[in-house]
Amino acid sequence: PTAQQVSNPVTFLPSHNNGVILQLPKIPSAGSTSASGFVILGIGTATNNTPISAKVFPANGNGYIQTNFNGTDYPASFIDSGSNGLFFPAPPNLPGCADSSGAKGFFCPVTPLTLSATQAGKTGSPKVLVSFEIQNSAYAIISSPNFMFNNIAGNFADGFDWGLPFYFGRTIFHGINGKSSVLGTGPYWAW
Repeated sequence: PTAQQVSNPVTFLPSHNNGVILQLPKIPSAGSTSASGFVILGIGTATNNTPISAKVFPANGNGYIQTNFNGTDYPASFIDSGSNGLFFPAPPNLPGCADSSGAKGFFCPVTPLTLSATQAGKTGSPKVLVSFEIQNSAYAIISSPNFMFNNIAGNFADGFDWGLPFYFGRTIFHGINGKSSVLGTGPYWAW
């Protein structure tokens, strides 16, 4: 219920309250035991948070952008650092992990696959083709000594969740709803 929802604490700051920037390094396809990055408060409010260049994807009131994957539009797509993988509707050539694998709900291709999808703002513009790799998630989650992965994914029928793997090697701007910045008025995603 709305009465029990917590507002984004960044909006209550006296300054630097119009958004958040997450910046994570690239990691190898085999994964990494750790990854250190930055959370920067504000967008365009100081020298350390002013974008040099970024494509801005305006979102609707729910924070959704569009993704076209395998010829289908998914208007309820979003970018989310809290999701441990990429999540999207399963294409026919991408097998799921066995229930007994410890990675139920994730994909387990025999060999890594490179896929692509097109991100777009709520009105269909801008459009950017994003390529990504998917590996055997059961191996990554269960057998690998690593904790951070840029190429694990699972099934999500309702849209495209650009989770944490999307962040590695990028600087992602999160524009807060109703707040103005040099990139526009939120909500938006930019990278």
